[in-house]
This record gives sequence, structure tokens and C-alpha cells, in this order.
Amino acid sequence: MLARDTESPTLSEIDPCDSQKLSAGQSVTIAPDDSLRGKVSGKLHILNANEIAIKHKNDSVGEVIVHFPRIGYRLTS
Repeated sequence: MLARDTESPTLSEIDPCDSQKLSAGQSVTIAPDDSLRGKVSGKLHILNANEIAIKHKNDSVGEVIVHFPRIGYRLTS
């Protein structure tokens, strides 16, 4: 089964105290702090002190939620 055949059951979780003041569903890009290689764009799904997750659309697998650690990545809107 591929992601395009399923729907994610996870709920959005955005820390209201986060200094970036971003909202669930907002378009964002995330990239490693040390370069722009490997950047990923999508809709913000989870943002807390330890984790960032975005909904990302991919032609091969459909919509997936991609998780990143907070440390070592830069999130821009």
C-alpha cells in the first residue's frame, strides 16, 4: 500500500508559544542549517520544541507527512 492510497490520521499540533508564530496549514520550507540542499516544501502540520512536520505532496506516493528534528533545521514561511 502506498501513501497515496491512505489518509494520515494525525492531528495538527502547533505550539502557540513558538516564537515564529506560524499556523497549521501554512506553506513552509524546511532545510538543513548548514545548506539549502535537501530542502522540502509543504504545509505545516506539527511544530513544537522538538519536532517539525510538514504535509508534502509527491507525485510518486501522494501526500505524506515528513518529520524533522527541530535542532539542525531551518523553517521558513
